[in-house]
Amino acid sequence: MRATTGRTLTSNRRSDEHRGDGGAARRPRASLVRADGGNRLATTIAALLLALPVAAQAGARLGDIPALARARNERLRPKMEASLKPYLADLAMDYGLASNRAYLNRRLVEVAALGDSIVPLLLEKLQPAEGTSDELNTAANAARVLEKLGPSGFVQPLIDLARSENAIARAHAIPLLGASGHVEAARFLENSLTGLPKSHQAAAVRALAMLGRRDAGAKVAELLDTTSMSLRGACLAFLDQLGGPAHKKAVLAALRNESQDDLFPLYLAYLHHHVPEDADAAAVLLGLLDSGRLIPPRRTDVVRALATVAPKGHDATCAKLKATIASGELSALGRACATTMMSLGDKTGRKELFDGLDADVRKSPRVPIVLANRGQAQFEFENWNDAIRDFKEALRLARSSNAKREFSLWIARAYVHQGQARRAAAALREGSVNRIEIEDAASHDPAFKDALAENSDLKALMRDLGR
Repeated sequence: MRATTGRTLTSNRRSDEHRGDGGAARRPRASLVRADGGNRLATTIAALLLALPVAAQAGARLGDIPALARARNERLRPKMEASLKPYLADLAMDYGLASNRAYLNRRLVEVAALGDSIVPLLLEKLQPAEGTSDELNTAANAARVLEKLGPSGFVQPLIDLARSENAIARAHAIPLLGASGHVEAARFLENSLTGLPKSHQAAAVRALAMLGRRDAGAKVAELLDTTSMSLRGACLAFLDQLGGPAHKKAVLAALRNESQDDLFPLYLAYLHHHVPEDADAAAVLLGLLDSGRLIPPRRTDVVRALATVAPKGHDATCAKLKATIASGELSALGRACATTMMSLGDKTGRKELFDGLDADVRKSPRVPIVLANRGQAQFEFENWNDAIRDFKEALRLARSSNAKREFSLWIARAYVHQGQARRAAAALREGSVNRIEIEDAASHDPAFKDALAENSDLKALMRDLGR
C-alpha cells in the first residue's frame, strides 16, 4: 500500500538523466506533428507496426495498412489512455531521487505489463512540449518503460525521433536504439553519427557499442579529435571494445594532447588490448612520463602499461625506467619500473630498486614506513618470506592503530600466497583488521579474494566481522 501519492512522495525536480541538449528543453516539436493536427509521426508509425498482424489476418492490401493503422490507433486510444492514467502521476516523479527509486521501479514494471498497446502513448511522452520538470521526468520514465518492452519492436519510430528537432526526444531515442539490438538501428546511428548534434554524439557512440557495430570504428576514431571529454571517453571505450590496430594513429594523436586525467586508463586499455609491443605507442607513453602532465598514480599506471605496450628489450623504455629508479623513486613508481623492466627482459631495475631500499633500511632501521616500503617491494616480486619479515618488524615498531592494521593485512596476504590461510586469518584477527579494509585489499589481489571465499578459517573470520 502506498504511504502517499506519487506526486508527494518527495519533491519533484528536473530529471536530466537522458538530456544532452543544454537549454534546449523548450524547443518546439513541430516536425513531429502533422499539419492537419493529427497524431505525431512516431505515434502513427508505431500504430502501423502494431496493426500489421491485424491487417495480415484480414487479408488487407499493403496500401491499406496506413489507414488501418490510424483507424486502429484512434479506436484503441481511449482504452490506452485509460490504462495509463493511474500511472501518470508516478511517471512524473523524479527517478534521480534515491527515495523515489524503489517505488518507481515497481510502478514502471507495472506499466510495462500493460503491453505493447501503450507504446504509441509512451513515444509521445518522449517529446515534452514545454520542458517542465513533470514533463522531463515523464519522458525519462517513459523511456525506461520502453526499454523494458524491448525497443526492437518500434525501431523506426525511434529513428524518426532521433532525426527530430526535439532534443529531449533525441536524447531518449538514441539509447533506446542502442538497446534494440536491431541492424537498422545500427545502420542509422553509423550513417548519422557525424551529423548528429555534438551534444548527442557520445550517446550515439555508446549505442553503437551496445549494438556491436564494429564497422563504425573509423567514424568513431575520427571523433577523438574533439574538445568534449565525454565524447572522447565514449570513443575510447568503443575502440577498446570493438576497435583494433587500424585505429592506433588516431588514438595516439589524441593521447599526445590529452589533458583529462580520468581518460588515461581508457587509452592504456586500448593500447594493452590492441597495440602490444609497439615502438610508436611506447614512445608516446615515455613522452607522457617526461611531460609532467601526470599525477603520481597515473605515472605508475603508464609505467605498468609499458610492460605490454613496449617491445621486448626496448632500450628506450628500459633506460628511462632505470633512470627513474636511480633518481630515488623507490615506492610505487619505482616498483612499477622494476617489474616492467623484468617483463621486458631486463633484471637490472630490480637490483637498482633493492639496492636503494636496503640502503634506506640501513639508514633508518627503526622507521616502520621504511621497512614496509621494502616489504611491499618483496611482495611485488613474490618474495613472501622476506615480505613477511619486513612487515612483522614494521608492525612491531608501529605506534598507530592504522599502521598496525595495514601491516597486519600485508602479512595476511603474504601468508595466503604461501598457502597458509590459517595463519592469514590469525594475523587479521590479531591485527584487528576490519572488513572494509580486507575487502578493499581483495579487490586487487585475486588470490586473496579466492581464499576469503573458499578457506574455512577466513570465511569464519568474515562472518564474525559481519556487514
